[in-house]
Amino acid sequence: MAAELQPATERPFDRLDLLSAMLSLYYFTLYASGLASKLPLSAELLGPSQLVCMSLAVLGVISRHRFEITVLSAVIFVATFLLNSPVASNNQTMGCAISILFLASRIIPGGREERFEATARPGRYILATMYFFGIFHKLNVDWMDPLVGCGVVLYGILSTPFGLQDWWLGQQGAIWGTLIVEAIAMICLFIPHYKRLALIFGIPFHLAIGLTGYAFYMDFSTIVLATYTLFIGRETVQRFSDWLPRSPSLGLLLGCAIAAFAILGGVNGLVPVSMTDNYYRPFFLIYGIGFFMGAVILSKPEPFFWRPQPLLLRLAWVIPILYFLNGWAPYVGLRTEGTLSMYSNLHTEGGQSNHYLFERPLPLFDYQDEVVELEDGVNLIRWEYDRARLIYPNLWQRAGRAADEPNTYVAAGPLERAYLVFKTVDFDRPKVCTH
Repeated sequence: MAAELQPATERPFDRLDLLSAMLSLYYFTLYASGLASKLPLSAELLGPSQLVCMSLAVLGVISRHRFEITVLSAVIFVATFLLNSPVASNNQTMGCAISILFLASRIIPGGREERFEATARPGRYILATMYFFGIFHKLNVDWMDPLVGCGVVLYGILSTPFGLQDWWLGQQGAIWGTLIVEAIAMICLFIPHYKRLALIFGIPFHLAIGLTGYAFYMDFSTIVLATYTLFIGRETVQRFSDWLPRSPSLGLLLGCAIAAFAILGGVNGLVPVSMTDNYYRPFFLIYGIGFFMGAVILSKPEPFFWRPQPLLLRLAWVIPILYFLNGWAPYVGLRTEGTLSMYSNLHTEGGQSNHYLFERPLPLFDYQDEVVELEDGVNLIRWEYDRARLIYPNLWQRAGRAADEPNTYVAAGPLERAYLVFKTVDFDRPKVCTH
């Protein structure tokens, strides 16, 4: 009888909680930066929908039922991604892949650890793929050029306040250090005794590029941090749970952000607003530094456990395989956006390439072959030109082409239209840093 009267013990914070909370922070970042404008809703509903999505994300961080709430946020995000495909954003492509695995874990039988592992096993290779292509795409002439290389551009933003933007050693460190850090993270995360080394190098690297304010890199850094949780061991999270303060300070800070957005939305007639770098940076620092301290200080060299998986879980490996194949798309004549080539200075259009290993793309597909030059010097892949003609019917005049020219975009199938998306082509050399 005495045992029956004892209060129920609270379920400890576990790895599925950590993954759910970090994914919710990622969804919060997306909707705080304006993703709600992509929802297929009428204009008067976009503002309220933004607040709803952000509120769900906050609950996914602070609620005891964070897994179930984050599942709902993941459904909204994946649906938004698919409805707006093709999506050029690399962080959203990565986030969608992880979110699909996260949702798939919800339908399998088993406990919380089984659901975490269902996401973690294939999800770890999504992060490895991101690092692999993060290195491979940068093996080009223009990344190595300190005048235009994107690594030097980001270094310049961080070092300008200290007057070191023209320091040769710092520029070379940005060029080669980026490749070294990504290689360390890619390899050492899979070696239990060197996992802490990967965390020590990898997490500050992503915090630094997030803090640059360049192209709101904080959303990309946040999904990478969320994916890092897939490498955190059970005992490490248990130690974190014992150390975790019970104060809802992070939730209160995010709640204040929700209130601020509500006020701004009311002032602006419930039109979605977008949080700028300066406003979001304090939140990014709080959870970024907190994650770094918890992961590095409490990390233990725990091995990965491989158990037999049911057929449904083995099918989930299709996601990292497709993600890996997508990274090769620029080199076979397919899409150039959303292929992990962001800010790598890579160029593969028009039958030429600046990559050290590819003088030209492999002739498997011809989508990149034809480039249309507009009168103002803008160069578009024919596919993007034909897509733009649907919005701007007189665009043919700026290109000096026939008005009745066949439209390759209209003639294509739905799978092509949902997948193919190309960067604006830059033939100038050296190639300046662009997305």
